[in-house]
Amino acid sequence: MDEKRKKIVAFGDSIIKGVISEGDDNGIKYKIPENTATDICGHELGMGVCNYGKFGSIITTGEKIIDKNIDKISENDIVLIEYGGNDSDKMWTEIAENPNAEHKAKTPLPAFAETYHRIIQKLKRIGARIYMLTMPPIDAVSYFRHFTKGMTERQIANIKQWLYGNLDVISLWHEMYNQEIIKIAYSENVELINIYQPFIDRLDYRSLFCCDGIHPNQKGQKIIADLIINNVKTL
Repeated sequence: MDEKRKKIVAFGDSIIKGVISEGDDNGIKYKIPENTATDICGHELGMGVCNYGKFGSIITTGEKIIDKNIDKISENDIVLIEYGGNDSDKMWTEIAENPNAEHKAKTPLPAFAETYHRIIQKLKRIGARIYMLTMPPIDAVSYFRHFTKGMTERQIANIKQWLYGNLDVISLWHEMYNQEIIKIAYSENVELINIYQPFIDRLDYRSLFCCDGIHPNQKGQKIIADLIINNVKTL
C-alpha cells in the first residue's frame, strides 16, 4: 500500500456510518457503536478516518455533503462511497393509505445513476482513490415487520396488496439498485467492493443484521471492514 495515503474519507448513509439498531417489538433505538467498519479500517491500516455518512441519506443529500467537504480531501486519500439503500426504498406510509396509486422509489433509478456518475467525476478531478461499495442484502421479512410497526391492520393489508403478497419484491428492488452500482463502477473504471456477496454466501446471513433487517450488526460491520481492508491493501 502507498504509505503516502493520509486518511480514509467515507460518504454514504447509515450503513457506512456504522449505525446499528437495538430493541424489540416495543421499540428500537439507533446508535453508533465503538468499532464500526470504518473505525476498524482506520486502526488496521494506520490511517485517520473522516466519516461523513448520514442516517437516512439519499444520494442527492450525499452529493451536497460531498460538495461541502470536497476541499478537505487530499489526492492521497482513500474515498469510500456507499449509497442506494434509502434511494431504493418506498414511501410506505403513502402506500399504506393509497395502494392503488403509482409509487416510485425515493430516488428513481435514472436519477440515482445520473447523480452517482456526477459524484464520481467530481472526486476524480481531485485525484482521490475512489472505492464504491455495493449495499449489503436485506432481510425483507424483518424489514417489513419493522416499517409496519404501529400501522393498522388495514394499512398493513394495503401494503401487502401493493406487493402482491410477496415480500421478496422488496429485496428485488434493493438488488436492482445494487446492479446499477456495479454498472456505474465498471463504466467509470472505479474500484468496487462487493459487500453483498459475503453476506449471502452464508446460510445464516440474517444473523449478521440488527432486528430491523437492514443494518448490519457489529459482526456484519466486521465483515465489511475486512473487505475494505483487503481491497485497500492490494494497492
